[in-house]
Formats: sequence, C-alpha cells, structure tokens
Amino acid sequence: MQIITGIVTGLSMGTTVCLGQAVGHKNHKSAADVVGTSVWVFSALGILLSIIMVISAPGIALIMNAPEEAFTQTVHYIRICGAGSIFIVGYNLISAVFRGIGNSTTPLLFVIIACITNIVGDITLIKFFNMGTAGAAIATIAAQAVSVLLSLIIICKKGLSFEICKTNLMPKKGTAKEILRLGSPSALQDMCNEISYLILIGLVNMLGVTASAGVGIAEKLVMFILLIPMSYMQSISAFAAQNTGAGESVRAKKSNVDRYGYH
Repeated sequence: MQIITGIVTGLSMGTTVCLGQAVGHKNHKSAADVVGTSVWVFSALGILLSIIMVISAPGIALIMNAPEEAFTQTVHYIRICGAGSIFIVGYNLISAVFRGIGNSTTPLLFVIIACITNIVGDITLIKFFNMGTAGAAIATIAAQAVSVLLSLIIICKKGLSFEICKTNLMPKKGTAKEILRLGSPSALQDMCNEISYLILIGLVNMLGVTASAGVGIAEKLVMFILLIPMSYMQSISAFAAQNTGAGESVRAKKSNVDRYGYH
C-alpha cells in the first residue's frame, strides 16, 4: 500500500507543477485543462490499481512471506485497501490541485479530519465489532473517502481560483503527457524506496509475527519523521512552479538554493 501511495503521490507532483506554472502565468484555461485532464488520468490509475490489488492480494501476501497465522488477515487487508485505491488516488489528486494553486491549509484540514475518522473507525470496528485486520482496513479507506467527499463539497461551494467548463473536463493528450513526464521521476523514486522496504519486510516476515510487527512499527515512526522534509519538498515544488510560470526564474531558483542550504 505504501508503494501505491508513493506512485500516486509522485505522479500527483506532475499535476502540482503543471498547475503551478499555469497559475503563475495567469493562464486560467491552461490551469483548468490541467485539472480536467488530471481527473481522467488519475481516475484511470485508481481503477487499474483497485483491480490489480484485489486480484493479486493472495500472491502479494505469498511473495511477502506473510506468517501463516496472519496470512488470511494480510490478504483481507490488501484486498480491502486495494479496492479503495480510488479514494487514495482521489485524495492525493485533490491535495495536489490545492498545492498547485498555493493553498496548503485546506489539504491540512483534510488530513486532520481523515486522521480522526481513521482513529475512531479503528477503535469502533476492532474493539467493539471485533473485525480485526479487516476493520482496520475499512477504517483506513473510510477515512480517505470522507476526506475526498468533504474536499469535493468545498470545491463545489467555494470553487477554485479559475473557472472549469465542460470543455476543460475533456482529456488533453499533450497535458496528460506533461503531467506524467513531470510526475514519473518522483513516482519512480518513491516506488524504488518502497520496493526496497518491501523486500526487507518480506525477509523479516520469515521470522514470525513479532518481528514483523516490530519492523512495521519502526517503519511508521520513520514515515512520521519524514513528513517534515516531504512537506517542504511539496511546498517548494509548488512555489518554484508558480514563479517559473510568472517568469520569476531567479526567485524560483532561489527557493531551490534555500532548500539545500546553499548561500
């Protein structure tokens, strides 16, 4: 699931950059085209990932050397979360759009709501309904779904900084290529990182449930620590894209210089 999230997050960076450049250039038509095309691209990606994960869940659990006593639960978790990949994709796409127009506060609100929903769902489904791993997976996907639904409501009520017409919702081949071109390197980087971790967890799983759980907890802590540099990376990408679109190349370069601490 981290691999899926990494791929989606990386590709969504292409939307953030393309949208940031269009907003910086004050080209509202181009910005609307980016949003419309992204909806098509990421919808197709979400459906494809959902189908693949549901079908291949047993094979994935087998490759990962899931402990025998946890094999069935692992398959259930992968299938349920995999089936809800469309919500993971939707959340990341909407967050990318808001970052592209320079709004990082709204995605933060979505995350807070999703976290609270996830925690309440976990406690309710696991403790009171004894649903175990399946309950944890359902709570995770439900949290993402609630976040997507609320974000769509906000967009419908408040709108974006530019108008989106029916013609903008038609996929544009050139725009799709540019989104994938800019997002693919980041997606590949995240995917490689997560695949390396997947190989390690597959080896650790051979040691039993206790060792597997220990590594899983450590991985969550590492992801928590990495949230800070990842957040800076995303904000700087949007900042640089908007300044590039506005013709402020010096200011865009300065953001990257500050990023690496050079003077």
